[in-house]
Amino acid sequence: MVVSKIKRNLLLQFFVRCILYSTAGILALIADPFGLESQSDDASRDVFYRLISPLYSSKVQKDIVIVLLNEKSIQSLYDSRIIASNEWPILYQDHGYLISRIANYHPRAIFVDVYFKKNRSTDNTFDAMYRRIKRASDYNNVPMYFSRGTGTESLTPIQKKISELGQLTVNGWSGYIQGYPLEENNIPTVAAALYVESCGKDAPFNACSDNYIDITKKSRGPISVLWGNSPAPPVIRQTIKECSKKNIFSQLIGGLFSGILDINPEDYLTSTDCPFHQMIGINELIAIDKGIYDDTRNDRFKKQLEEALRDKIIFYAIDFNGVNNRIVTPVHGTLPSVFLHAMALDNLIQYGNNYVRTNEDMGNFIATITWLFIVIIF
Repeated sequence: MVVSKIKRNLLLQFFVRCILYSTAGILALIADPFGLESQSDDASRDVFYRLISPLYSSKVQKDIVIVLLNEKSIQSLYDSRIIASNEWPILYQDHGYLISRIANYHPRAIFVDVYFKKNRSTDNTFDAMYRRIKRASDYNNVPMYFSRGTGTESLTPIQKKISELGQLTVNGWSGYIQGYPLEENNIPTVAAALYVESCGKDAPFNACSDNYIDITKKSRGPISVLWGNSPAPPVIRQTIKECSKKNIFSQLIGGLFSGILDINPEDYLTSTDCPFHQMIGINELIAIDKGIYDDTRNDRFKKQLEEALRDKIIFYAIDFNGVNNRIVTPVHGTLPSVFLHAMALDNLIQYGNNYVRTNEDMGNFIATITWLFIVIIF
């Protein structure tokens, strides 16, 4: 009887505590006495998105590939006498050569995540880049997309020239808090433009949602980007380390406690070397393209490369120390900003018009759910 009474008292205390703490937390979120609502919403969203990231489908992974240019790849390409530059920024003609080699694998589209704003006075090879990209894109029938900056800035002469090669897309904005807009000043953002290539033409990807979005309608709200955490398989097997996948239970528990305790998600989920989308260094791609391995291996690697790039959305992007193009993600820690564009595109392909929108009500809902969950756990 005594034990039973103690159990009832403990249970009653638990429920009373839950009610009191939940009420206090929700009232604090509503009243916002210290002006911390936006910070609370952002933190709650990151915790919640980190928690559900193992549940995010990986069905679009095979349709998106990121080709990365960094210090290591520049040095490798320079040492092999493939490009003329040995440091960033590389010459225009080097960009032209690398992009043209990617185009030869017949991707569905290429987005060039390099901001060509001014014609550098120390580099007279812009025309050579222009001719090479145009020849490769025309010959292989590959649509090209380029970084524009914001939707409100004026175009420079070099940007107007680049617009003859392909569409300039918005890759920078402000005023959307944590949201990813579909357009700015009636100009589509990167993910929105590539979504049309992925799902809006004659042969949509198999992963495309049936609920297609007409991105020309301005009423579309910004995306609250959901992130997956299952690392993509390597583009080239046996030359790149495969990333191990943790079971979903350990990922869920890790996601919860990292958010509550403010642990870097890279410590337990994936590292930046194991992102959600397929990635290959441009030096590795060129090495296989030029056949530097022995005949047996190179034939196998070349076939894998062709399968990975053909009819896929390719992001040609950079990652350098000192270049301000990195973002902090709720799941993978710090990554080059190109991964945000890729993840936003993934969201659009999967969910179509049902993508998660950024709004105040959603922030309050996530903050409330997260607070209730913490109260129950602790």
